[in-house]
Amino acid sequence: MTGIRRLTLYSALILVVFLITSCGRKTDPIPPQAAIPAPVKDLSYRFSDRGLSGHQPNHKPASDKVNEVILEWTYPRKSINGQEIKRIRRFLLHKSDLTGKNYCPDCPATVTSVKKIKPLTAGPGQKMQIRDRHLVPGHHYYYSVISDCGWNIISQESNRISFWWDTPPAAPSPVRVKTTEQGVKISWEAVENDIKGASL
Repeated sequence: MTGIRRLTLYSALILVVFLITSCGRKTDPIPPQAAIPAPVKDLSYRFSDRGLSGHQPNHKPASDKVNEVILEWTYPRKSINGQEIKRIRRFLLHKSDLTGKNYCPDCPATVTSVKKIKPLTAGPGQKMQIRDRHLVPGHHYYYSVISDCGWNIISQESNRISFWWDTPPAAPSPVRVKTTEQGVKISWEAVENDIKGASL
């Protein structure tokens, strides 16, 4: 029994030494500023050639076919203190929307959805792109993006973009062209419906 107890004691000591020497980081610690990505500054949007079109909040858009907006930004190269960023775990795309009657240009927009986007192929300095087809006519939309490196290491919010999305009027018809001594006269009937047939 004495031999078994002695072997058990030795095993326990070896385990304690192993745990002590195994704990802790194996690399030199880095200051927090070196890990926090600089915020995205060039978030932008454009409308697909095959999608609905939109404009800034004070303008009415043209549209047809598919509801789609393309959002783009640059994968940050550096941290907030200027050091190179090697990897961003994911981007958090914040989206807000307000109906036309609730639109307030100076009011803070409440985030209604957060999309988690993993940069599977893009790296520092390259363009990120995502398409959003969840758009409803008669709404103002706002977007911003945050870089997330994991372990609660996140960047500040990017620049915010916004636009108004709506169903456009139908094309004017019929269009008449008449030549005169002064030049060319073009006329058409007043448009009374949108492209879906609803009265304007």
